[in-house]
Amino acid sequence: MRKILFVVEGDKEKTHLDKYLLKQIGIDVNEENVMIISYKTTIYELYDLLVIKENEGKSLTSILLKEEQLKNVKANVKIDSTFSEIYLIFDYEPHYQKFEIDKVKYLVTRFNDETDEGMLLFNFPMYESLYDITSLDIDGYQIFKEFKVDKGIGNRYKIDIKERSFSWGNNQFYQYIYDPLKFKIVSYFNLMKYLYLIKENLYKGLDTNLLIDIEIKEMELTNKIYTLNSTVLLYFNYHEIDKRFMNFYA
Repeated sequence: MRKILFVVEGDKEKTHLDKYLLKQIGIDVNEENVMIISYKTTIYELYDLLVIKENEGKSLTSILLKEEQLKNVKANVKIDSTFSEIYLIFDYEPHYQKFEIDKVKYLVTRFNDETDEGMLLFNFPMYESLYDITSLDIDGYQIFKEFKVDKGIGNRYKIDIKERSFSWGNNQFYQYIYDPLKFKIVSYFNLMKYLYLIKENLYKGLDTNLLIDIEIKEMELTNKIYTLNSTVLLYFNYHEIDKRFMNFYA
């Protein structure tokens, strides 16, 4: 049986994955061994832990287990388990005080294979980019794929997207997560944005190194970053690409 480990930044991402996103993505938490760790701080704090001398040569999982980060995990996954897939889901957050380009490049180079030490899924600038879509129609997509924000926007970003997100209503964002069709559309929006950024027509999996190079170049030139949610691209690990759907939203 497959065993999948998710290391996420906070409790919010952990709850959303466990209750909503994994089901829509196509991962059945009742049939597969799934462990979700809420690291409770940024990827740049995890970087500090990874590179200290005493952890040289150690895998991510062995470091996390030693640090006793595994709390509130599913009982059917043993603490000494090995995993067939590992995903790290973190915010890019270039405004964070420990953000450095060299650290980002180290992280995406080290974590570039979910079947090895793990695949890092950055959300730009943060997880809330999941809702940064103005409309589910074609015009809304055209606006979305061009959208950039200041690199130092910080938590202001969460406020701003409440004013423009198609899914904001009843004081919450999460309506569409319950709707398979809307979730599919949001996933394709992010797929189209990703392909637009890397200048490709076909999706061959997430190339985080290439994506980071594009984001860094844009940040250095304009002090802005492209918004993108990489987490929902997992949808295409479990579903065939519908070319007709892509053409409609291209």
